[in-house]
Amino acid sequence: MRKPFTLALTFLLVGATTFAQRAITLEDIWQDYTFYPNYVYGLDFRSDGQSFTRLEKNKVNQYDLRTGDLVRTVVDATALTELSDLDGYELTNNESRIVLHNNETSIYRHSFEANFYVYERESGAVTKVMHGGNKTRLAAVSPTGDQVAFVFGNNLHLQDLNTNNVTQITMDGKVNEIINGATDWVYEEEFGKDNGLFWSPDGQQIAFYRFDETAVKEFTMTNYNDEMYPEYVTFKYPKVGEDNSLVSIHIYDLASGETTKVAETSDEWEYFPRIKWTNEPGELCVFFMNRFQNKLELRLLNTRGDSRTVLQESSDYYIDIHDNLTFLQDSDQFIWTSEEDGWNHVYLYNTDGSLAKQLTSGEWEVTEFYGLDETNATIFYQAAKRNPWQREVYAQSIKKADQARLLAGETGVNSAEFSQTYDYFVLTHSSANQPTSYTVVDRGGKRIRVIEDNARLHTLQANFNTTPVEFFQFKTSEKVDLNGYMIKPPNFNPNSAYPVLMYVYGGPGSQTVKDSWGGQNYWWFQMLAQQGFIVVSVDNRGTGARGAEFKKMTYQQLGRYETIDQIEAAKYLARQRYVDARRI
Repeated sequence: MRKPFTLALTFLLVGATTFAQRAITLEDIWQDYTFYPNYVYGLDFRSDGQSFTRLEKNKVNQYDLRTGDLVRTVVDATALTELSDLDGYELTNNESRIVLHNNETSIYRHSFEANFYVYERESGAVTKVMHGGNKTRLAAVSPTGDQVAFVFGNNLHLQDLNTNNVTQITMDGKVNEIINGATDWVYEEEFGKDNGLFWSPDGQQIAFYRFDETAVKEFTMTNYNDEMYPEYVTFKYPKVGEDNSLVSIHIYDLASGETTKVAETSDEWEYFPRIKWTNEPGELCVFFMNRFQNKLELRLLNTRGDSRTVLQESSDYYIDIHDNLTFLQDSDQFIWTSEEDGWNHVYLYNTDGSLAKQLTSGEWEVTEFYGLDETNATIFYQAAKRNPWQREVYAQSIKKADQARLLAGETGVNSAEFSQTYDYFVLTHSSANQPTSYTVVDRGGKRIRVIEDNARLHTLQANFNTTPVEFFQFKTSEKVDLNGYMIKPPNFNPNSAYPVLMYVYGGPGSQTVKDSWGGQNYWWFQMLAQQGFIVVSVDNRGTGARGAEFKKMTYQQLGRYETIDQIEAAKYLARQRYVDARRI
């Protein structure tokens, strides 16, 4: 008597499985966000090395990184009458004060103006960073905690937090002419920095940029904003070969009230893409770069007029600017990353300009430099040692000649966010076929806890009958080895001929061929595969993680090699028996 019931149950299970494997739709992807993952972001690590803060519903909450437990609410903006709808915060170095801001108004991609406040944690006092009732920019509390610098009206100001007295440091700021304490459009967009004011470590000086945009031609952009009439925005925008801003670097001394110009651009050196204080009192490091961006010098300057070059680099192509310069506290040395030997690696230099040692080497790339734990003489970095489409996380001594220690090397892409003491890090891992997970790991590589594994997406992959992303390599007619990935239709038949969609980016240093989760595009490609397409992406010459020569050969001929390689990829695909060569 049990056989009919068992048979019926089998039919029900088969039917349920078939029903669950439904087709992906555009509405699933882009309208209903059925496949949207859970992200872990906004972790701001604290100085104890074991906790982090994050902004949640107008509160800055502090959590134990190891357990995820709430430690305390650092500030509750809903209880402060001066604040509402908190947009962001930043704790000072000693964490005794918090700079809060709200009512942001965007300027360009990164820059904004807002209402800024300084919250004193012990007393609960709130001080508005003020210039009348106006919004300001880039409010930064001094290391001593008693002053806040900010930009208003393209001028640099200083507010005493004890008396609320405001001192205007520069007087010549004017929209579309002179900028003090912030950067122009070029520096923000091309060098990735909108901040132009920097406190010295002892809080006695402020280094700042001054941009003279007077000779830069204007460009007017139309913003439609879904309104009946558009908004016209006019700003200084240098096109190819046109005049750039004239830039100078200044140091303001709080004790004397004097401002000293320590560097200015010239025909030879047209950019100062970065400035950074060293650990020596009053000593500032300025990056000097030419307009072609193929020559770079790091110079140490001060208000006495002293100047010393500690590093020089040149390239047949161009030099990438980064923020990996790290001055050691207990020696006259600094960490630097460079493509000097043809691959991006980590170097240790002496401040007399001599090379102490190359810390990493080989025909592979350091793809992210996470920092230096000077107490334990250890650097932490991400690298593409196995192949260009994967990433691992490593720790390595700067004193001993031992090999790097692998902290995270699961197949796919591993990246890390380290606590301030480097005792713990949040490991972000994914692969082309595995959604992103977030795990707390200690400095020895031991997994402490999983924050998020996006297990729901694993279930959806099975329910929606996804097919695996497959990596492949081929050689072009010019004997160039290229990497790609491919997604085939479900129930793929190698004896059938399928149409192909080639997904292309291929800009300098980029990669579409990475063994990492593709987000919404993953599901779009899977939808196309379900409709009978093969989806392919190939990294052409000019893309990253394969050395400087491969990446930079497109210099001054952008589009040539990229196009050749994508055509070669299409020809390679056309030769495969399962590809319809007429439909690529």
